[in-house]
Amino acid sequence: VIEFFWYGCPHCYNFEPVIEPWVKKLPKDIQFRRIPAIFNPDWGMGARAYYTLEAIGEGERLHKPLFDAVHKDTRLNVANEAALTEWLGKHGVDTKKFAAAYRSFSVEGKVTRAAQLTQAYKIEGVPAMAVNGKYVVVTENIKSFEQMLAISDYLIDQSRKKGGNAAPKK
Repeated sequence: VIEFFWYGCPHCYNFEPVIEPWVKKLPKDIQFRRIPAIFNPDWGMGARAYYTLEAIGEGERLHKPLFDAVHKDTRLNVANEAALTEWLGKHGVDTKKFAAAYRSFSVEGKVTRAAQLTQAYKIEGVPAMAVNGKYVVVTENIKSFEQMLAISDYLIDQSRKKGGNAAPKK
């Protein structure tokens, strides 16, 4: 299961408190991961921040605080490397370690892959969910985040029954 998101998206921010308990209840055989959607260079910088934090082992700890910083605390712009680095320093991150990873080959590859996956899954807005490489659940025609997750649960169940992978469907 993949969640496509963007740190600057208010809907993704509001989805976080709903999706977090859902993720914790997923069966052990279900893998969940986040992929920052990339539609333009600023979104690419947000993806770079996400993957850099992951690379230095701070992704789990700082994912929610970074969302908070963008949306309510300081209105942090994650596309501004200097502001992001300053914020990270205030949150106990080794900024030299962050800077070294920020433009690393590994992070660059993950950012490129996130852009490719955004296109491959035909993601047009966030938040969006992908299940088993077959299905994409988008917020269009969805009344609530809970409904989005219920549809994802259904698709997980159907995928388990049928098995196999196919092209993404909306």
